[in-house]
Parts: sequence; structure tokens; C-alpha cells
Amino acid sequence: MKIKLLDSLHILLSNNVIGSKQYNSRYIGFRSELQTLQFLRERGKHLIEGAYLIPMKKHMELFECPSVLFMVGSNNQISDYNDIFLQLSRIKFESMFFISISENTDEWVYDQIEGINEDVLIPQCTVYGFNEGTSKLEPMGVDLALISDKFRKIRRNPPLEEISEHIELKFKDQLRVFDVAELALLYTERFIFDGLIGFGSERGIPTDIDGIVREENGYSLLEIKEKDVSKREPVGFGMDVRRIKQLKGICRRTSMPLEVVIRQIKDQTSRDFMQYMRIDFYDFYKQTNNTPEIEGGHGMRSEKSRNPTQICPFMHFSVFK
Repeated sequence: MKIKLLDSLHILLSNNVIGSKQYNSRYIGFRSELQTLQFLRERGKHLIEGAYLIPMKKHMELFECPSVLFMVGSNNQISDYNDIFLQLSRIKFESMFFISISENTDEWVYDQIEGINEDVLIPQCTVYGFNEGTSKLEPMGVDLALISDKFRKIRRNPPLEEISEHIELKFKDQLRVFDVAELALLYTERFIFDGLIGFGSERGIPTDIDGIVREENGYSLLEIKEKDVSKREPVGFGMDVRRIKQLKGICRRTSMPLEVVIRQIKDQTSRDFMQYMRIDFYDFYKQTNNTPEIEGGHGMRSEKSRNPTQICPFMHFSVFK
């Protein structure tokens, strides 16, 4: 089943990135996030899935226009998520969805989706919508189009660049070490985001929450990054200015604390793992507020785009053991 999930994931991604560099960045993010979540679970963290937050208007960002939130999970106790959705609803979304996937992925079947001319696995699931009046998640059906229909359809252009087989196989090998359950959650998220919405819908600039942690007194948010230290002063770890602004707004509106976890690597070429570092987001914000902006990496964006970034000095992070 892992091979089927990874083959379908490749098809979805290759139809929704502008080139190999962006495809590469996407997969590095998948791998490092799964590795970090595994590390946190081993240290006793009670982790809950993250969420995707997608503005509905082209070029717009979160808080600038109506947005849709969706979260994918396999927990049968849907009521456990009511409190989380209630806190997240303070952001004021157009719609909020929880997708409970069937844990028996062997029952998933292949079919085509609009705009992609290859068969991919279709997740079996139940879609729940959050009712702000009752503060509860309520079943809506089994069709994931309940989410994608919130977005105006546009013509999906063919991929600009074919992804090389070498890059494809490299990431399939790296992701194959994870459990089927973890890959099924990742795949369903990407099926919705890239397959049903993706380049075939009008949408703004998406953002996400990497994970939610159940604490003794409530919930906290996770921001996960894989980074090497900056090559110029101040030596430390950076975050793009837009992301800092988004996270500040999410924390302020939901009243949920956020921890930034860095999977530190030696360099961008070897990507050899060194250690995990951590910092409270408000400490990060305090140490970067009003500091000079530098040009950061482009990630999923065009190489011609600007990516202003601010650096938090290394000394303000602690080692996560």
C-alpha cells in the first residue's frame, strides 16, 4: 500500500508545482515534518493533526479575505476535536471541515480527478463540518468535493516541467520508511489540497498549522522547520516575514501558544541531521521584531520572487533532547 500511496502522491504533486526545485522543496518539507513529529511522539507529546488554511480569493492571504480550514485525521472520537475547532473558529473562517479517513486503506480505489489525466487513489472518508451555533462537528457526507466546491473552478494548466525519475525515486525511498497510517494522512491532505483544489481552483496564498499538541491545560500549536544556521550575522534560524505575521495573527486570535521546533541540518546540500532546537514563538517574535530583513530561500515560490526573512539568533534557542 505504501507504494500505491507514494505513486499517487507523486502524480498529485507533479501536477501542482511549477518545477523540480519546488517539487524538491515540497518533499523535503514532508520528510522533515514526519521525522520531527515522530521525534516528538517518542518524547511523550500527545500530537493531533495539523490543519490547512486556504484563502478563497486570488493573491489574498489569511485575514485578508474569507478562508476555508480543513483537518484530516483517523480518530474515531470526533467529539475530541470539538474544542480544537472551537478555538480555531476564532479566526473566523468561511467554512471548517474535519475529514475522518478510513483506516483500512486497502479498500481505497483508483479513479481520475478533474484536470489530472492519470488514475490516483481516492481516499475513503467521512466529511464533518463545524457548526458554530452548536460548537460541534456534524457529519456532512463522504464526498470531499464538499470542500473543493467552496472554491471557484478555473482551467488547470498542464505541468510546466516534467519531474525527473531520479528526483521521484529519491523521495519515494525516503518516505517509504514511515507507517502506512502516517502516509495515508499526508496523502489525503495533498489529495484535497493539490488534487481537488490545487491549480484547478481560484485560491489565495495558503498557509498551515503543522501540528497541535494536547497539553494538561489545553492545546498548543507547532511550527516545524528544517534549517541550517544562517551564513551571515546574526547567526541563527530565520523565518519569512509573511509567515511570522500569519503565526502572530493565528496565536492572537485563537489564544493558543505556539512552539517553533527546528530540525537543524549541517547544510543545504548534504542535509545531514544535527539536532532539534526549540523556541516559544513569542520569544522568536520578540527577538526578530524590527530586525533587518534579508532575502531568504524561495521554497515553493518562483525563483524570481522576493522572500524577505528575519533571523532569530542561535543563542535564544534551546536544544530539544
